[in-house]
Amino acid sequence: MGNLERRTSMSPAQFALLFAVIGTGTAVLVMPATLVPVAEQHTWVSVILGAGLYFLAGTIFIKLGDCFPGESIVEYLPRIWGSALTVVTLVIFTGMILVQTSVRVQSFGREIVFFMFDRTPIEVVILSFLVVCTYGAVQDLGTIIRMAQWLLFLSAPPMAALLLLSMINIQFINFFPIWPVNIVGIVKGAIYSWPYYWGYEVLLILLPSINRRTTNLVAAMASSFLFKISLMLLALISTIGSMTVEGVKNIIYPTLLAVRGIELPGTFIERLDNYLLLSWIPFGYITIVIWIYIASVTWCQYFGYKDHRPFALIFSVVIYIASMSLHDFSIYLNMVETSRLLGFGFSVLIIPAAYVVVRWKRGRCKDDK
Repeated sequence: MGNLERRTSMSPAQFALLFAVIGTGTAVLVMPATLVPVAEQHTWVSVILGAGLYFLAGTIFIKLGDCFPGESIVEYLPRIWGSALTVVTLVIFTGMILVQTSVRVQSFGREIVFFMFDRTPIEVVILSFLVVCTYGAVQDLGTIIRMAQWLLFLSAPPMAALLLLSMINIQFINFFPIWPVNIVGIVKGAIYSWPYYWGYEVLLILLPSINRRTTNLVAAMASSFLFKISLMLLALISTIGSMTVEGVKNIIYPTLLAVRGIELPGTFIERLDNYLLLSWIPFGYITIVIWIYIASVTWCQYFGYKDHRPFALIFSVVIYIASMSLHDFSIYLNMVETSRLLGFGFSVLIIPAAYVVVRWKRGRCKDDK
């Protein structure tokens, strides 16, 4: 078996694991506080609808790439709508990554300072975190794949176990009333769920690296969506069931509070929210690593360079400066909204439009069924 660090390809199963780690920790910790105020008791419907919407978007990403076998979006996009619009599209793609990553880094700093190191300046926490993330992002694809696999298997079991354990505190009356159904809130919640499903966008760059002779790629991606749905539904049941909808609306990190409320009679175990936080940190780390890598490889390919590391260093500095500008909570919320709009627009409007143009110009692509 070859040295994994030198690998430049992956299987669909490895892609599924890579996708599964992106944003999942934040989905568990933050999602209830974001979506419950919008969709209330029917947030679970928004979670499922959002998964369907963005799974469809991911499938279109694959179909578009199949029209240009062996090429990334950087290589085939100029043939779709010219060099000028290609640059605009890549800037939007990179902007989406940098904005969302900056928001995630700022959120990471807030949570670590609030729950673990309350005397440490947030600037120190964010700088230290980004230094470690940058070191991971300058590695080769094989190394990042292996890190993602190990961190997923390290973090997912304790996170799922803690969420399941928190079910001992739920009260089913907290899930009522289930009528009337807030259709507008459900649809809005589905759109807002993009930050918790993002990650399939890596297909635009990594699709040529996926060896598809074994597992079906769409099925592999579907398994990752099911993994994310399962954890988010557990988080919703835990938070709403133990705190009611109104209670969740007034708490920034309701999942941590729900897990903190776990009491095991006859044991000395307490403050299980610390263990949930520890299981979330690896998810946050590898998410930032992957996105710095993807942004760097995008422009490395565009300019024809072979080494993505200089771009990784540049983007890390940009992310640090951007995240430092988000200390003001109103600015932070505005950037959260901006990242949602960029992610939704890119996934649901821009890339599908490119696919429509390709089908209009070329008819059926070679790999269409």
